[in-house]
Amino acid sequence: MRYEETSSLPVDRLLRGLRTARVSAVWGAARELRALGPDWVPLMRAELHTPDWTEAPRGRGDKVLGVLLALLDEFDHEAFQAEVERLLQRELHPQNRRVVALFAQRLSNRPADLLHRTVPVHVAEELGDPAPVLKMLRKWARRVGDDITRAAWIDIAPSQGQDDFSRYNALFSGVVLTWSGAGLSSGERRAAQYQPEYMLYRAVGHQIERPGKGIKFEDHERAADAYAMRLFRRAHPLYARRFLRDFGFGDLGA
Repeated sequence: MRYEETSSLPVDRLLRGLRTARVSAVWGAARELRALGPDWVPLMRAELHTPDWTEAPRGRGDKVLGVLLALLDEFDHEAFQAEVERLLQRELHPQNRRVVALFAQRLSNRPADLLHRTVPVHVAEELGDPAPVLKMLRKWARRVGDDITRAAWIDIAPSQGQDDFSRYNALFSGVVLTWSGAGLSSGERRAAQYQPEYMLYRAVGHQIERPGKGIKFEDHERAADAYAMRLFRRAHPLYARRFLRDFGFGDLGA
């Protein structure tokens, strides 16, 4: 199939799903793109060339840029590298530049850490000293055990609200976690760390329960949630129920 003959409808659905935070729509569109094989890569690259990334992201625009780059890296690392290098040479809005800079760290041969000696971890520079982040991440990885090696990579980004990149971990072979900490008291910081901990477990659950042909998005999400809930309740037996209720986990696929 030639690129010119390839329908752009899956890309349109992907972008619509990202802008409306409908994870199930994004998941379905991403599966359609994968079915196109190599023909979908030019479609993604075209989208990375069309928007004006010099402007402040409107709505969830930063998520569009980040997910497009992450998906491109899944299937064509050379194209991903070329787009990251091209974007870094352009004038970008500071928020968009932070997104690209986070992904650019994957091009480095010096990750912040290697979990189980195989899983590269990259921590966004805006988070400052990576040591406290890595300390917590290693603790959670020990709870996961050997299953952590199912993740191809782990990126840690600053938290920018409820609609964050970690909602889209079902799309990737790796894990994106968002981190809060600046301006929080020690107690607030501790509570804020429960969310990335749970999302790590959930993302690993996605890798264990990789979707087969015909599987429904809702079933895939339930399997990942069941895995995450089991680990989280084991780690925090007294707090788990309140956390899961307050944050609405188990219902992220709307």
